[in-house]
Amino acid sequence: MKKIFSFILVLTLVLSFAGVQAFATENITDITFEDGNDFTLGKQLYDMEEIKVVGLTANHKKVAINDTKNIQWRTSNPGVVRFFDDNWNEVNTINGKDTVNVLIVGKGKAKIEVTYKGLYVHSNVYVSGNGEASVENIKMNVNGEKTGKFEVKIQRLENFSLKNIYGRSYNDSGVMKDKVTALHAFLYALEYYHDSDGCIAVTDPNWDWDWVSRNVKVGYNGAFVQKVGLDENYGMTGWMYKVNGEMPMHAASQHELKNGDRELWFFGTWGKSK
Repeated sequence: MKKIFSFILVLTLVLSFAGVQAFATENITDITFEDGNDFTLGKQLYDMEEIKVVGLTANHKKVAINDTKNIQWRTSNPGVVRFFDDNWNEVNTINGKDTVNVLIVGKGKAKIEVTYKGLYVHSNVYVSGNGEASVENIKMNVNGEKTGKFEVKIQRLENFSLKNIYGRSYNDSGVMKDKVTALHAFLYALEYYHDSDGCIAVTDPNWDWDWVSRNVKVGYNGAFVQKVGLDENYGMTGWMYKVNGEMPMHAASQHELKNGDRELWFFGTWGKSK
C-alpha cells in the first residue's frame, strides 16, 4: 500500500510540474527581445550581433520560451542581414532557437523577423554610411616603455567597429564611423603584431581581437587610449600619437588617415615629443 501511495504521490508531482510548465508556456501573450536595444540596430558592414527572443506574460514580465521548436527567425533582406547556423554557415532563416547570431553583410535596411505561435516581433536594422572605407600603405611604429617597440606595414585596412572588440554595450560615440582613423590603425597593428592567427584583413572570418580585447583599454567613448599591455597612463605620462611627424590636437579616433600616412604611437610624458 505504501508503495502504491508513493507512486501516486510521485506521479502527481510530475504531472503538477508538467502542468506548471505548460501553463508558463501558454501564459505567454506576446514576444519581445531580451535586450530592448535590439529593436533598432544601427550597424556597420561585417558587424556581428547576438539576439535573444523571450516571452511576455499578461503582466508584461519577460519569461524564457520553453518550447523553442516553435520559434522561427527570418531576414527580410539577405543582402543586408543573414544568420549563422550551428556550423557557422550563412543562412536566411533559423528555426527552433531562442538566440541567433546575426551577421551584417551589406548596406541598406532590413528587418529581423521572429514568430512564435502566431506572435510576432521584429528588429529594424540600418546599415548606413560608407562601411567599406579603407586606406592603404600605412606605416605604423609603436614605441612602448614596457611593451616594447615594433613596426607594422599595413597594406590595406578597412573600417571596423570597436564594438567588434569590446562588445555591443561599448559606447563608441567618440569614434568616426565611416572613416579609417589613427585609432583603427593602432588597434589593428597591435592585434596583427601580437596575435594575428595568420590573418591579414579584419574581414577574414578567422580574424579575432583576442589580444587587444585583453590588453588594450580605450576610454572616453573610444577617444582616449588608456592602456596597452603593461604601459598604462599615469600622471603626466601616457600614450600619444603622431601622423606624418605632426601631433594632431584631437583624439586619434577623430583623425582620418590617408593612403601612405606614417603613424607613430609612443608612451611618454606629455609635452615631451618623440
